Amino acid sequence: MLKWLIRLVSIGVLGYLGLMAFFLHSSGHFELGDLPDGAYTISFESSFRGIVQGVEVADPSVANQSKYFRRLTNANKDREYLGFPLKVPTWLEDKWSTCAPPTEQETSDVYASLSEEAKRNLRGARLDAICVFDIDGETIPRGLLFSVPRL
Repeated sequence: MLKWLIRLVSIGVLGYLGLMAFFLHSSGHFELGDLPDGAYTISFESSFRGIVQGVEVADPSVANQSKYFRRLTNANKDREYLGFPLKVPTWLEDKWSTCAPPTEQETSDVYASLSEEAKRNLRGARLDAICVFDIDGETIPRGLLFSVPRL
C-alpha cells in the first residue's frame, strides 16, 4: 500500500512540474534573456510580452527574485493589468518588447487616439506603460499596458 502511495505522489509531483514547465514555455519565459535591475515581466495569452522598467511597484522586494518570478503582477498585487497589443509583423508577435512609462505627451496622444467605446471601457484605468521594439534604430510600437485597481 505504501508503495502505491509513493508512486501516486511521485506522479502528482511530476505532473505539477510538467504543468509549470508548460506554463513557463507558453508565456515565453524560456526565451527570456537577462533582465535589467528593477525590471519586471508581464505576459498575456495574446502573446503580448513585455519587460517593464521604471514603473512604481508596491513590493520592491520582488526585484531581487529570479527572472522567472519577477513578474509585475507579483510586485503590484493591488493592480490588475490589461494589455492591448498592436498589430506587428508575425515574426515579432511572440518576442519580448521593452515597456516604459509614457510621457505626458504620449499619454495625451494615446487617449486622443482611442475611440469613444474604448474610452468608456477604460474608465478608471491608467496607462502604465507603452511597449515597443527597437530594431536597427527604428521604433515599432508593440502595445499598451493599462492597469485598474483590484477590487
